[in-house]
Amino acid sequence: MKTVSMIALLALAGVASASPIITATAEPLTSGGYSDRVATVYSCLGSPYSAFPAASGSLGFDDYTSTISGDADTMTSFKFVGGVAAVGGSLKIDIYSLSAVLVNSFNVTLPSAGNFVWTIGLGTGVDIPASGIIQISTVGASTGQWFLRPGAPTIGSTSQTYGGFQSGATRFNQAMELIVPSTGTLGLVGLGGLVAGRRRRA
Repeated sequence: MKTVSMIALLALAGVASASPIITATAEPLTSGGYSDRVATVYSCLGSPYSAFPAASGSLGFDDYTSTISGDADTMTSFKFVGGVAAVGGSLKIDIYSLSAVLVNSFNVTLPSAGNFVWTIGLGTGVDIPASGIIQISTVGASTGQWFLRPGAPTIGSTSQTYGGFQSGATRFNQAMELIVPSTGTLGLVGLGGLVAGRRRRA
């Protein structure tokens, strides 16, 4: 009986780890002295923000060129400015290659109504191309907004002829940020595994 229970528990653990645990928080960390072991590889955040009225379906799309070295990396957090009109509204984030091939996708249910700077934690992460396209859409009956900001990204770059919105001489880009584990973090995780292995042998 114990063996069957343990196998069932391991099977459930395997299923749980197969898909990332997605969390959504609306409050950024403001206390000083803490440094997350992550690297922002694309950032187009910073006020002023503006948006079209709340809608359903596609809320917007924009291309990005990140500072990822190589062809791809694992995104562990995604930030965007916007939100849903009702508590429990859901959004779908699609990640495409620049040739419009779907690379990855995830849904998130937001616990608060209204517009915020949302940080979506992606657990073990999702793979993203170094350069690609992000689209946010509502799910089901949800309505929402994805805000834009004027000017170029502060980290990475974007095409000035794709996505976003042009108003006169001002170019508006979708407000978002892509975050991956820093190189040092991956080294620390590997080192931690080695230390744990040495302790078991001792």
